[in-house]
Amino acid sequence: IAQALLMFPAATDNCDATPTRSLVSDNTTPGTCPQEYTRIRVWNFEDDCGNVSATFVQTITVEDTTPPVITDAPGSLDLTTQCNNLGAINNAVAAFPLATDNCDPSPTISLISDTTIPGACPQEYTRIRVWNYRDDCGNISGTFTQTIIINDDIPPLVTTPMGALDTLLDCNNVTGLNLALAMMPTATDNCDPTPTITLLSDVTTQGSCPQEYIRIRVWNFEDDCGNMSASYYQTITVHDTVAPTIDCSGVNNLVMECVTGANYPAQIEAWIAAAKLTILADPQTDDACDMDLTVVDNYNGIDVPPLSCNLSTGLIVMFTVSDDCGNTATCTKMVYLDDTMQPMITCPADTLT
Repeated sequence: IAQALLMFPAATDNCDATPTRSLVSDNTTPGTCPQEYTRIRVWNFEDDCGNVSATFVQTITVEDTTPPVITDAPGSLDLTTQCNNLGAINNAVAAFPLATDNCDPSPTISLISDTTIPGACPQEYTRIRVWNYRDDCGNISGTFTQTIIINDDIPPLVTTPMGALDTLLDCNNVTGLNLALAMMPTATDNCDPTPTITLLSDVTTQGSCPQEYIRIRVWNFEDDCGNMSASYYQTITVHDTVAPTIDCSGVNNLVMECVTGANYPAQIEAWIAAAKLTILADPQTDDACDMDLTVVDNYNGIDVPPLSCNLSTGLIVMFTVSDDCGNTATCTKMVYLDDTMQPMITCPADTLT
């Protein structure tokens, strides 16, 4: 344009070696946009004798057919991140490309489309935004595409400390067992507010006796995108360390009469057999967990108590009740050998001499 404005026509005359050039007019007609116009300049020449030449017309036509150029590199505004990275997501959504134009200092940006494509789960999606630029003359740039990919591949995190739900209980603690069985761990997830808990296994291993066992329950959590947490273990240990109770109050001590030729061991054993039945039938002989108690005694089947006239000495018989887990309780009773029979005297018959 500057070079065109420096140009002007030349002329010759038959007599005047330097006819005078005059710019008759210089008119600019606006085009269809601010950057386009037509400038028409008109000259003529006059010699010293007032003879005027025909006019010379210069037409300068200025057009704008070059579209804006987007200066951001393709992919420079793309983002792949986790669903909970709100700061990065917000920054990506706030971003847009820049452009320059050969004539328009501020070409107009347009968001042509903004499309969100759902992913494989509620927390995942792909958002595609497309822009272009238009200058004042309607020239349109190429498009610029931004792709925002939101993933969720982080598993839930179990927040209950391992071991926090473990419980050691006596076998008769039904309330404690029910409370332990009502417990379950909790978890959080970076995107899913309610990850799903699953009981993976519930295995009971028998202990050393029928009333003792170990029950192990295992859970995990899964979010909406199928990410699995680590497993969480709860161990419920049930033992029986409480001794049974025994009551011998319903059993009387055994007092045997001293009789020549008596079978004392048989009397003792019969008394012991009856005593065991009495002890087991007593409601005070009981156990918290074992309903089928066993009673044994320490009598060896041979010894008999020494003869005593005042019952101050005797044979101690210990009765021991035990449950299935080997917990015991004892009580003792006495066996005495007494002589309460009057002696008999035999007198010889009267003799007359």
